Amino acid sequence: MGRALAEHGLGLHNQGDIDEQAIVGATSTGTHGTGERLQSWRLFGAQPRRANGDLLTVNEHENAEFLPAMQLSLGAFGVALDVTLDVRPAYRLRESSWYAPLAEVIPQIDALAANHRHFEFFWAPHSDRAQVKLIDETDDQPVYPVGQEGERKAEL
Repeated sequence: MGRALAEHGLGLHNQGDIDEQAIVGATSTGTHGTGERLQSWRLFGAQPRRANGDLLTVNEHENAEFLPAMQLSLGAFGVALDVTLDVRPAYRLRESSWYAPLAEVIPQIDALAANHRHFEFFWAPHSDRAQVKLIDETDDQPVYPVGQEGERKAEL
């Protein structure tokens, strides 16, 4: 979905960590990015094919009560044949990722979440270290190959 949108100069308001999803798969499973000010999918409408073969139109004007459920339907409403998403002009994201002592990360969680588009951290209970991950919009030119999990930094 990310590549198809980019080919048209568009992007999602809230890009998830993985950009290789299909639109219907991503909307059905609640794919999301992590960010204090970001919402999950901005789905305006869908047309699922119900188990009985009927096509259901779901949008703000028809069957609107099902619209929130379509954003995380897991297929419960049928196979979505058509969806309408809210998109925005294309943009670039830059990821930074590093390991730090958990005791240094915890006091900074609120500030990191407030000052970055996406913030997350990973901690395993057997460890005293955490992996910190930040993603922010950038005007920098793309760096290829994509997929190197960010930059390693020694400190916060």
